[in-house]
Amino acid sequence: MIQADVYKAWLDSLKPGDSYVYLLYPRHGDIPSIKKRTVERRTAAHIMFDDGARVRTSDGKIVGADGWIKLKYPATEEELQDAKNKRNTSRLLQDVRDSLDTREITRNLSITQLQQIMQILKP
Repeated sequence: MIQADVYKAWLDSLKPGDSYVYLLYPRHGDIPSIKKRTVERRTAAHIMFDDGARVRTSDGKIVGADGWIKLKYPATEEELQDAKNKRNTSRLLQDVRDSLDTREITRNLSITQLQQIMQILKP
């Protein structure tokens, strides 16, 4: 969790044209989306972004959202790499699922071969 003074200093430093990348986690699941925001305009009270978000400069809370939702802090390189790895793993697993024809597998593989596959998948 980011410290309040560090978050406030970052918020205060944002100016028109500044962009940053953050992670947006889904309600269900653990694979975040990688998003980018750019500051379009700044007033004394608000910061407006290219995606329509408007936040209060005093505390970073998003105007029009639930009272506790704040502007996301930029993701670190480690967090971005982790998110990319999760997404790549998920896509690869989906490709594996899509390519499996269970009828063919059960016809052509022995129980021993299926057990070996399971040992690889679940060590």
